[in-house]
Amino acid sequence: MPELDYGLQGQVDFGFYNMKTTLGKTRKVQFFTFVLSRSRYKYILFSDTPFTTASVIEAHEKAFAFLNGRPLVIVYDQDRLFLIDENLGDLIMTAQFRSYVKESGFDTWFCRKADRESKGKVENVVKYVKQNFLYNRSFKDLETLNDEVFAWLFRTANALVHGTTQKEPRIEYAIEKEFLREWKPYPTEQPEYPLYSVRKDNTISWKSNLYSLPLGTYKGKGTQVFLKVTLDQIILLNQKKEELCRHSICTLKGQKILQTDHLRDKRRMIGEMMEEFCELMENKPMALDWISQLKDAKPRYIRDQIQLLKTTMATVNTVIASKTLEYCSVNKIVSAVDFRNIAEAFLRESGPVEHQEVKIIPMNPLNGEMLHKAQTDPQRSDMDTYEAVFSGD
Repeated sequence: MPELDYGLQGQVDFGFYNMKTTLGKTRKVQFFTFVLSRSRYKYILFSDTPFTTASVIEAHEKAFAFLNGRPLVIVYDQDRLFLIDENLGDLIMTAQFRSYVKESGFDTWFCRKADRESKGKVENVVKYVKQNFLYNRSFKDLETLNDEVFAWLFRTANALVHGTTQKEPRIEYAIEKEFLREWKPYPTEQPEYPLYSVRKDNTISWKSNLYSLPLGTYKGKGTQVFLKVTLDQIILLNQKKEELCRHSICTLKGQKILQTDHLRDKRRMIGEMMEEFCELMENKPMALDWISQLKDAKPRYIRDQIQLLKTTMATVNTVIASKTLEYCSVNKIVSAVDFRNIAEAFLRESGPVEHQEVKIIPMNPLNGEMLHKAQTDPQRSDMDTYEAVFSGD
């Protein structure tokens, strides 16, 4: 197929993959892929639950935000998320998706199954994600996985030379973004989840079992949380629908499912960790402002985020750390994974680290006054003595 004009077309597809978790179990994840047909610039979004029409619309919105625009036409498979009927070419979209397409203003093209000439570019992206990003990667949680794939897009998928075009997607995207149509955010509907009352001991009752919540969730009579159910987990959300915690679903009755860290008051510890990070930076006010944004963006994983930041700081010098912090602040990047990858990129640009002479101190098994004993050669028995004993001579 000849190359299309800049800004003309994008392609959408889905994939799924069985990942190994950090606990040795298997977790099935699904992912949404979007690629601009001309530049091959990609966007990926993972989900740990099956996609619905509502979540697909939300994925489109995140892709358009990532691209800062939208193409004129988007190509799809004839998927149940988009269509409710097909009769000899007469396609009937679902009411929710039809309304979204009309409001957003892009055109749709539905191709037949396995039509590589129409949708081969995005099918190659699905294969690329499986064979490059997901291969041998462990699943920790959904937010971490989406942080990792965002960093992978930045350093690999959109940075390396494309095998067909022989051009870097990010360089081509710099041209194509000027041809994209204006994108205006579409108000997506938040899914409705049932409310459950929080007990005084920071637990909720669900299907005859008690599930724990972090210490301090209960704030008096009337405290409630939302409950979201997936295939094998329940996810508890606060009033802003931000995740508080999640539990594996217990199939027994009358059980109390607890997480030991829910009994600790971690608010003070997190504050101290944030202060420790700021002390490592030259521009402490900028560091405090940025780490506060990170805490607001990822409240449930802030401890892991700060730990990764401290690990990164141990591997770079002050100049690289300050340069990375400034870059993340200016570009509104609030992720420890991205901070690490950007710091590593700046470190590579700065050239090899000067070799430092390593001082080797010889070990003394005794003390300085008895060094001669360490060099003592023990007596050895003559093998003829043993042979004489065993032969009976």
